[in-house]
Amino acid sequence: MSNMNVWVVTWQSSAYAPIGNQKIPLRREQKMFGSEKKAVNFAMSLDETCHMTVQLHLPFGQIAELPSIEQIYAEYQKGV
Repeated sequence: MSNMNVWVVTWQSSAYAPIGNQKIPLRREQKMFGSEKKAVNFAMSLDETCHMTVQLHLPFGQIAELPSIEQIYAEYQKGV
């Protein structure tokens, strides 16, 4: 996929590593998509823990946070 057509969803892994008395998140996960709609649908399907940390990286460098992703998703739902 060319960078011009890639939407990347990132989220904080719900897995934790015990370090001393703390639990540290293992890593941010990511998944690439060829369409905004598929990326948004995936972002909204994440479990609650991951869902709260989701970001949508748009093809031209902008990053959408959860409230924007929810708004885009709502627009898709109106068009169903």
